Amino acid sequence: MAAGDLEASIKVTDQFSGSFAKFNTALGESGRRAGDAFGGFQRLTTGAAGLSGALLTLGGPLAAVGGALQAFNLARQAAENERLAKSYEALAASANVNGREVVAKIKEIADGTIDESEAIKLANLGILRGGQQLASQLPQIFEAARTFSKATGQDVAQVFQSIIEGVSSGQERMLRASNIVVDYDDAQKKLADSIGKTVAQLTDQQKKQALLNAVTEKARATQEALGGTSEDNLDVFDRFSVQLKELGDVAGKVLLPALIPILKLVGALLQPVAALADAISATMDAASKSDTLKAFGDAANFVLAPLGFLTMAFSKTAEAVRNVVEQSRQAAVNLKAGMNVQNFSSVDEARQQLEDLGFQAAEAAQQVKDFQRLSTDRSGGSDSVKQ
Repeated sequence: MAAGDLEASIKVTDQFSGSFAKFNTALGESGRRAGDAFGGFQRLTTGAAGLSGALLTLGGPLAAVGGALQAFNLARQAAENERLAKSYEALAASANVNGREVVAKIKEIADGTIDESEAIKLANLGILRGGQQLASQLPQIFEAARTFSKATGQDVAQVFQSIIEGVSSGQERMLRASNIVVDYDDAQKKLADSIGKTVAQLTDQQKKQALLNAVTEKARATQEALGGTSEDNLDVFDRFSVQLKELGDVAGKVLLPALIPILKLVGALLQPVAALADAISATMDAASKSDTLKAFGDAANFVLAPLGFLTMAFSKTAEAVRNVVEQSRQAAVNLKAGMNVQNFSSVDEARQQLEDLGFQAAEAAQQVKDFQRLSTDRSGGSDSVKQ
């Protein structure tokens, strides 16, 4: 290889090594900028969290307003009771029963453990499901339900509903949902015998009455087995709860006439505010659950994570290539130095030249000997480097 070719090779490898160094530096700069971008994204999310915190702080006064509005619940309950009472009066009139008397008897049997609104609800259910036939017998049905409730631990309203639905449909199996088991066939036979008919001659209403008779008879037997109608501790708690509720109902009745016009006015004023609140809520919900924001975060992770890996990989690759190029360059330098040694007039001059090129003294001496031997082989025994 000519000396000029070696010079060109060294120059090219120097340029190549420099390009890789610049490429490695560029990769490092890209990684740094990516890190800055990711840091900016983190600051953005932190700012969003701060904004959410500020909005939550604003929620304090809003919660106070909501707490103040709870005072209107008493009046609202009073309005519900008023509506319920009106509907009951209409149903009782349609069933030809004295509605007030029926509710009063139910409350008397309950002994203060249910309030008037609950008694009206039960009576409404009885009239709607049982019709006129059961309307006048609702107090007896409630008494039976209360007895079975104490025996089974079930809610009295649930047992009452089971009796009403079972009797009104003439299906004793519906009573079993409340653990009430009666002999329906025997009950029909007793009723038929009492009115001078056979079971086959009984009408549907009479068969339903026979089932109700069996239920009330079973309730009396159960009550006797329980030891009568003695009060227990749960009755005390239920009665106290009813007393508190009735106090609230009284307060609601007082507030209702005064609050109705105020509520109408406030409701009209709050309509635009409510619309604004809904818009803000929707915006914040969209911001917290936005597919776009999630996609941005996912895209950032998708891009930045591989970029960091590629930056490390390219950096290591560039370093390896640089080392290879550097070794190639050094080899070229060594070869050039070896060729130049043959033109030196003395070993000392060659050794000095090699040392100037970066070789250690021992390495320079060894290089001189190697090239002396190579020169001797090429020239047929004559040295071109003089001792």
